[in-house]
Amino acid sequence: MGSRLAVRTVCTDLARWGFTAQKPLRRAYEQSPKAVRRWLRQDDSAVVAQARGEKRTIFWGDETGRRSDDGRGRSFAPRGVTPVMRPCHKRASYDGF
Repeated sequence: MGSRLAVRTVCTDLARWGFTAQKPLRRAYEQSPKAVRRWLRQDDSAVVAQARGEKRTIFWGDETGRRSDDGRGRSFAPRGVTPVMRPCHKRASYDGF
């Protein structure tokens, strides 16, 4: 029924099978890869072209804060294949300091 394995044994076996510890890519489960590709091909190009035409600079930024879905952990995957983490819980954040 239930087997107990030492962490060292599991890590050794995973390495022997070609798995390595990797930081997973984080993608929202709500994300639509098709819509992202369309935005990158069409809308992003139009924004960049307009900025160039107006001799403007675009600065892309990211919000920083504390989140409940922080994923600094690692996961195991075959060598050369980056794991993708798709969290499916509600997000909560705290930005007040």
